[in-house]
Amino acid sequence: MTAKYMSSIPSLLKERARVQPNAPAILAPGSAPLTYEGLWEQTMHVAGGLQSLGVSHSTRVAVVLPNGPEMAAAFLGVAACATCAPINPASRASEFRFYLEDAGAQFLIVRKGETGPVRMVADERGLKVIEIEVAASAHAGQFAINPESVKRGAIPGFSAPDDIALLLHTSGTTARPKIVPLSHANLMASARNISRHLALSPSDCCLNVMPLFHIHGLIGALLASLAGGGSVVCAPGFNDRDFFGWVADFRPSWYSAVPTIHQSVIVHAARYREQAPNHRFRFVRSSSASLPPSTMKTLEDLLEAPVIEAYSMTEASHQMASNPLPPANRVPGSVGVAVGIDLAIMDDSGRRLAAGQTGEIVVRGPSVIHAYENNPEANAKAFTDGWFRTGDQGHLDEQGYLFISGRLKEIVNRGGEKVSPREVDDVLLEHAGVAQAAAFGVPHASLGEDLAAAVVLRPGSQVSEYELRQFLFSRLSEFKVPSRIVFVDTIPKGATGKVQRTLLHEKLGDFLKRPYVAPRNDLEIGLATAWEKVLQVQRVGVTDNFFELGGSSLGVLNLIPEMERATGIKFDLGDVFRSPTIAELVTRSGSEATQSASIVVPLQPDGNGIPVFCMYGINIYKDFAESLGKGQPVYGVYVREEQSIIKQVMEGNSPEISISRLVDAYGNAIARFRPHGPYRLAGFSLGGIMAVELAARLRERGEEVELVMLLDTVLAHGQRRNWGKWFSHQVAQVMKGHGPRKIRNLLARLRDKLARSRSPSGTRKRVTHAGEDFAVRQVSAFRRAARGWQPRPGVDFTVILFRALDKSRWMPYVDLQEDYGWRRYLGDRLSIVNVAGAHRSIIESPNVAELGRKARQYLGSGPGK
Repeated sequence: MTAKYMSSIPSLLKERARVQPNAPAILAPGSAPLTYEGLWEQTMHVAGGLQSLGVSHSTRVAVVLPNGPEMAAAFLGVAACATCAPINPASRASEFRFYLEDAGAQFLIVRKGETGPVRMVADERGLKVIEIEVAASAHAGQFAINPESVKRGAIPGFSAPDDIALLLHTSGTTARPKIVPLSHANLMASARNISRHLALSPSDCCLNVMPLFHIHGLIGALLASLAGGGSVVCAPGFNDRDFFGWVADFRPSWYSAVPTIHQSVIVHAARYREQAPNHRFRFVRSSSASLPPSTMKTLEDLLEAPVIEAYSMTEASHQMASNPLPPANRVPGSVGVAVGIDLAIMDDSGRRLAAGQTGEIVVRGPSVIHAYENNPEANAKAFTDGWFRTGDQGHLDEQGYLFISGRLKEIVNRGGEKVSPREVDDVLLEHAGVAQAAAFGVPHASLGEDLAAAVVLRPGSQVSEYELRQFLFSRLSEFKVPSRIVFVDTIPKGATGKVQRTLLHEKLGDFLKRPYVAPRNDLEIGLATAWEKVLQVQRVGVTDNFFELGGSSLGVLNLIPEMERATGIKFDLGDVFRSPTIAELVTRSGSEATQSASIVVPLQPDGNGIPVFCMYGINIYKDFAESLGKGQPVYGVYVREEQSIIKQVMEGNSPEISISRLVDAYGNAIARFRPHGPYRLAGFSLGGIMAVELAARLRERGEEVELVMLLDTVLAHGQRRNWGKWFSHQVAQVMKGHGPRKIRNLLARLRDKLARSRSPSGTRKRVTHAGEDFAVRQVSAFRRAARGWQPRPGVDFTVILFRALDKSRWMPYVDLQEDYGWRRYLGDRLSIVNVAGAHRSIIESPNVAELGRKARQYLGSGPGK
């Protein structure tokens, strides 16, 4: 069919009636099919009747009918000659009042005998009400307009491509709903795109269970089917009891729905082969909300058909991107490639971003509106240089496949950490016991926002909140794990079946409340006392969540020593993140689970720049993180191996530090937090060696490393003992009264060397003695680790050595090379910056202010700023 006959709804229907008059167009349970010839006659009947009442192409006609064939035919008939404004028939009186007034409706179409709130509001406003009547013998979609109000006239004049065919409102979950005016040209461009992309033909039959007052059902199912010359089953909406019966009766080749409907289909999967044993779908389509990859796979296995995920929006007349049909590549987790429009990623300033970079998704093309109606403020925000800003966050890969991170307004800012609820949903749905899941933001006293999740379990499943949280910890970074998971029978959804995350906190408020449970034994009382001190609250119950009470990631650093003082039990830093209630901590403290995995802790999470990850230690970097400013995110990385090293030193040992094992652990922790570069790494002293080693490994994997900052890190061969200075130093120490301690340490080291020299090669371990203090044992371990490490050749990332000017407190009997030994390996990749202070004091006040100021000069010029 040529573009001439696909430029408007009436031209499409007229041509279909000419080419395939007897082919079925509209089907419905309990009714005979309506052919294309019958549909064209029905369209002319509605258009002619409306024009006899004075309706013109610009007249706004509201339609409030139940889902089904009459609603489909009414939309087509009204849009053929006027502007159709469909409204959810389940709306309340206040909603009808708003939508009718805002749309400027002059006429209203309802069922004969309608007495509900819409009729009351219409009478209030003095609207002209048109009733439809369906005869018992009518075919699907056939109805008569009440004869008292309609005069039979000549063949009506139909709307042109540029006339507004459809008027819809945005959901209005975060602001006043906006009016979206869609022309015939917009709608037909989208319908053609969908039809061609899915290879729809007269042999296809679509089972529509989506509302016909929404863009998905109207265009994605109804109009796309008609554009392809196929038929569409107009069901009264989705019903899990009837769905597979309709499949058996009509044998559809495809259906299109939102993920919550697909998930319900999966739950009732046993009915499919019982009721339709020989049926096969050609494909299944998903749109209007993100489809979790686990749902996609399960649905494909059940229906034995490819699931095609598409990306859509009312302002684009529904579809903007879609995964292709086989044998082309479908990418789980992606919404596919642009279809019939231009699609790009844009930053806040309007600059288009390259593949792999995350920003706002923008579109333009024949299916996209030019402006919202009567809303200059919204238009100024939504349109940039001809591009429509979708409000969705995502990125394109090198092949043009689009990946959506989430709705910008739904992104949860958890104390500066940006969390996409969609990512949390996807992981929750990987759990065998979870049928549906929706993560959402909740207000928080100190973080601003915290994260919660609502979960619907599969029938017969018994899963606790603790178990689900542990499951998430095994797959997500700690800051992405909800502080609260509530179990509900159904997740509140909008009229179209989409989860409205911004309203979930309000709708699930009662579920989120925790009853107070008093501490029941000495251990719980001790923990509660520690929590009350750190959180500065009057009362803490054993089921209260540390983060919900106002705790933060940094607050955990203060909480650990308080809990240990109160209980005498050693707690790991990760315990509170994984078990944020006292009851869970008590359970955890009695099990091997106290050995936590790695944690990335925000030291300064604000800003949108590329984060800096600090190696080895967390507390030592707090001042450094602050010195870099609010625009630069900084994270400390904590791994289990660190705790093991500190424990051994405290027990009087001088452990063998494995650079390789530590770097493996740091790399795994960072990769879970930020899977791909570019990366910025920093390390103080031995941590700098680890930062360089990790950077080299990242580059070997093909990741971009923008910068490594060495904070006074000296290589083993970059220092040489000056024996004259050493002797003078020892004498000075004895004169100052430090003789006994110095002699004990010296004797301990001599005994160690003697013992090692007598041990067989390969078994020479460091021997320590009670007289050797903590600092000496730790420094000794650091030196051995540094001596055993060699940089990898071929470094291709930038390294900045921030060198302390005061060398007097570095070992005064050691001569340091100017470049600390780095130039040999790094060549011109190395830059040296002098900063005030001694070895440790460069990262402490007041010297850290100068360090931060000089470091910002390098951070501010990198990509992503």
